[in-house]
This record gives sequence, structure tokens and C-alpha cells, in this order.
Amino acid sequence: MTEFNEYFTDGLFANYIKGREARSMFTEIVEDFFEDFDQHVYIVGQAGVGKTYLVEQTATQYPDIHLVRIEGQMTAYHFAKQIAVEMYIAELEGKDKIAVYLDDINTLFSKIDMMDIFKIVLDPSKDRFSYNKGLNLGALEEIERDAIEYWKSKDPNRSGFEIHFNGRVKFIMTMNTALPNKDDLSREKPGTDKYTKLANLAAITSRFGDGYENLIMDREQMWGWIAYVVWTDPTMCEGATCEQRYEILQFLWDGWDRANEHSLRFVETVMWKVMKKKPSRKDYIARWNRHFK
Repeated sequence: MTEFNEYFTDGLFANYIKGREARSMFTEIVEDFFEDFDQHVYIVGQAGVGKTYLVEQTATQYPDIHLVRIEGQMTAYHFAKQIAVEMYIAELEGKDKIAVYLDDINTLFSKIDMMDIFKIVLDPSKDRFSYNKGLNLGALEEIERDAIEYWKSKDPNRSGFEIHFNGRVKFIMTMNTALPNKDDLSREKPGTDKYTKLANLAAITSRFGDGYENLIMDREQMWGWIAYVVWTDPTMCEGATCEQRYEILQFLWDGWDRANEHSLRFVETVMWKVMKKKPSRKDYIARWNRHFK
């Protein structure tokens, strides 16, 4: 493919380099997580730049590590079932490393019971998952029942079950917005409901220690990250020429403040899809402008 700087101005080429470096840093952090597997990792960065894809693709390079993906809204009960099943499968497969990927799950920490669970599972001094409520085994799917019965057999007298991680489980979390930390907590009045909630969330943040990375990007870096992927990855905007990629990226930069969304998904499923379907410049520009306020 033609070099990026043969099409774009020096200023946009500089943004491209910033974005490439930011993406490389994210990739390096994720690769180090799977390679070293010695601490939990928490990365904050904008939505739509491919964080999930990079984590999952990196995980495929480490077949000895069992990847568990947790996403969306979830109760403690549903989380307990998923962890029980995934840990059971890893046990059956003889995998002694389990990476639990928490994928943009701000809502997961909206309830006190989930915050309490994560304060324990992320704490190296505890390093276990405990579910202390009774379970209706008859209402479970077969694999769920087998898994929970297996873990219950480790301590039959418990009403629920407990899984000791023994250093085998590490969490990697990506989020679009950061959880509160101690600095945020210091600005609230102790004893209030808000202070209590922030204290619990800050406790979760603190469990990651130096595994916390804030990769929130400014406009230049984020456009550069998107531009780097669109320009170098042949699976993005598949079939597009350099001229078409140039026009998409230039239009996105010029209309950044008007765009409905800033993401790789937007570029591919809106801009490129329209351009490919409506090849007349007049037609695709008119349709693009519907997504640029």
C-alpha cells in the first residue's frame, strides 16, 4: 500500500504517528499481560477503537491460557454461574491459567454485591471467588449444574460454593470511562451514600495497582489510531483503494466535531459501506453528511 504521508499533510501524518504509537502501547500492554501473567490489568480508553478485538486476538496467541469474557449487565448469580462453568472447563482441559476479560462493564459495578465480589477476586491476599447463597440446581443447564456440583464437592457444607484461584486467575479490564480513584473520593463528604459508593469503586481501582493504564486520547491521537488501522489493515474497508481510504479519513478529520460517532465501526459500517454502495461522489457525500451534524 502507498505510504500514508504521500497522501496526507505533514500535520495529519504527525497525528497518524501519534495514533500508531498509542495503539502500539495498548498492544504492548495486552501482550505483556498474557506473556507475563503476573498481575491484573485495567486499561481505560475510548470506545470504538478495537480494544475488544485486540484483546481477543492476542489471546489466541496463548492457547495455554483459557480466556473468559464477561460483558454487559449481570447479576451476582449470573456471574457466579459463568465463573463456575468457565473455571470448571479450564479444569477439565488441564489449563492452569485463566484470563478473565471484563469488557466495558461499567454497569457491572452498579450494585454493592458485585463490588464486594470484585474487591475479593482482585485482591491477591484473598485470590478466590465465593458465592454464599443457595442455588436451585434443578433450574440450571447441565453444564452449569455439573460445574457447580464440582465446586460444591470441594466443601459440601457450604450453602453456595467457593473457588480458590491459587494464582491461576488474572483479570484484564478495558473500560471507556475510568472508575473513581482515591483522588475522586477525597472530594466527597465521608458518610454520604455517594462517598460509600465511590469508596467501593475506588477500592476496585486500587486492586490493579500499577496495572492501571489510562490511554484516553485527544482528537489527534484518536483520529491517528483510526487512520492507522484503516490505512494498514486490509480487512478494514476491504476492497477500498488508497484514494477511497484517503477521502474517508480526510472527511472524518474535517468533520470530526460534527460526526455522530468516532470509531472504526463508524468508518467501516457507515462511511465505507455507503461509499461502496453509492460510488458517485455526490451520492456518498450527501449520505455521509446525514451522519455529520
